[in-house]
Amino acid sequence: ALGRPLLVAAMSLEEPHPFDSAFKLIKEMRAELQSLRAALAAEQQQRASEVSELKHEVSALREALTKEKAERGAACQNLITDLTQETTTRTRMLDDLRAQHRQQLSQLNSALSDEVRERKAGEHLRDTNASVEKSERQADSAQIHQELNAQKQNFMNNKDEQTNRLNNLTHDMELVVTYLQKVSSAWECMKGGKLLSSGRSGDGPGSMPASP
Repeated sequence: ALGRPLLVAAMSLEEPHPFDSAFKLIKEMRAELQSLRAALAAEQQQRASEVSELKHEVSALREALTKEKAERGAACQNLITDLTQETTTRTRMLDDLRAQHRQQLSQLNSALSDEVRERKAGEHLRDTNASVEKSERQADSAQIHQELNAQKQNFMNNKDEQTNRLNNLTHDMELVVTYLQKVSSAWECMKGGKLLSSGRSGDGPGSMPASP
């Protein structure tokens, strides 16, 4: 009777506790939570460092922008001053140029009036010279046309003569070619024959046809 309770107690000690799996899961979740908290803290620290660096860069950029703005403002002011001075100088030069232009125009009008008077005074002499020159030009033109016609006639005669010579030369060359073709044909026919006076066939190396 005493052995049964001991056996039951031993069996109960060997069986797993019903909360062991839940406790193990809680421990794993706690470990994971601690890991996530550590990662979050590291991430927050990194983000804070990056934010600090960004703030420093923004501050440096603002200082550079302020400096650039001041430099650009000074450059614009200098440019405006230079432009004002250049405008004043150009205006003065333009006024001087206009005065000089008016003076030159007055001188040109005076010179033009003198030229018109001189031209009117010389019109009669020029018309007389033009009439004489016209007659001379007509005579020269007639002579040039006559000489040109003679040159053209000589050219045509020379052209016809050269054409006839070329035709004759072409005819002679064709005649020579025809003769050479006939000689070549006769020589080809003699190659297969045997020359009785030499005792050799006509196709031997260096063979020549017998003299008539």
